[in-house]
Amino acid sequence: MLTRLKHIKSYHYVRADGTKITNYYHRRTGKRIHGEPGTDEFLQNYMRASSSDGRVIDGTLAKLIVDFKSSEDFSSLKPRTRLDYGKHLQKIDEKWGSLTLEVLEDSRIRKDILQWRDQLAKRSKKQADYTISIFRRILQYGVHIGELSNNRLTHIGKLYKASRTDKIWLPEDVYRFIDIASPELQTALILALQTGQRQGDLIRLTWNAYDDFGLSVTQSKTGRKVYVPCTKTLKTTLDNLPKQTVTILSNSRKKPWTTDGLRTSWHKASKKAGIKDLTFHDLRGTAVTILAEQGCTSIEIATITGHSLKHVDAILDTYASRTKPLAKAAILKLEKSWIGKLKRKNRIESEQK
Repeated sequence: MLTRLKHIKSYHYVRADGTKITNYYHRRTGKRIHGEPGTDEFLQNYMRASSSDGRVIDGTLAKLIVDFKSSEDFSSLKPRTRLDYGKHLQKIDEKWGSLTLEVLEDSRIRKDILQWRDQLAKRSKKQADYTISIFRRILQYGVHIGELSNNRLTHIGKLYKASRTDKIWLPEDVYRFIDIASPELQTALILALQTGQRQGDLIRLTWNAYDDFGLSVTQSKTGRKVYVPCTKTLKTTLDNLPKQTVTILSNSRKKPWTTDGLRTSWHKASKKAGIKDLTFHDLRGTAVTILAEQGCTSIEIATITGHSLKHVDAILDTYASRTKPLAKAAILKLEKSWIGKLKRKNRIESEQK
């Protein structure tokens, strides 16, 4: 059927339990096509989705969304990101799709959209922010292609303000996790702490990146290439690790981890270990903190983790300045200064003399 029906786009992903899922969408309208290919349900939903294509009017937000989905801006996004965008774009289209571009140029539309955001925020501030960020990107795309002269959603602050201050994996957290975690999760933890890299980069890391002495990592977020020499612990871990997959990290089924799979398994293990409000990503900040505690400079840390120097300093301001080892080290240095030699003078004894 898929060979006969036009404008169908499929997205594939794997659930945490290993189940393979395929979702189908109408490429031009972005509408979800429910059902399995070859069934009457699928055909009916396809017809319903494709029939709405003719109602997309030029000069409206709905048409701008359709154009965006057909653009390189959208196709260059990662599959998971496109899927997330699709859900929010549908929400935006259903609420505002009939608006003309002329109305979107009016500065007063900003207030209306922000009021809508506040309604969405009653359910989730984080998701409301994400919806508006995608809405803003659509309008910016309109500016880019010359359909709009202004983006009325620029410079909007976020409602959800997540702070990872003091979110550091302490030794007792790490050991509790290791006590209950599977060997595969333990390997992921060691690799994260020993390299300071992001989860996504670690699960994509292949054995070709390991040269027996260190790991060559190309960071997907920034494109930076870093070389992380192995500690004795990391080298021993990698040398004794069975090469079950092309990637260094693999799950219990001897398959490469997916982002969702690792996240779900990690959450379950953390909950079982009694670890609250700490994430895999916090291991990256923890690695930076430990490097600083051992006397590494910002540039030395950046060389390993791939952060910018500015970002390293920001992390240290958030994490490292609040840890006991650094505080003790700072006091030891203070004791060696003239300030450390100051003593209180007993005024009464001095006057009696």
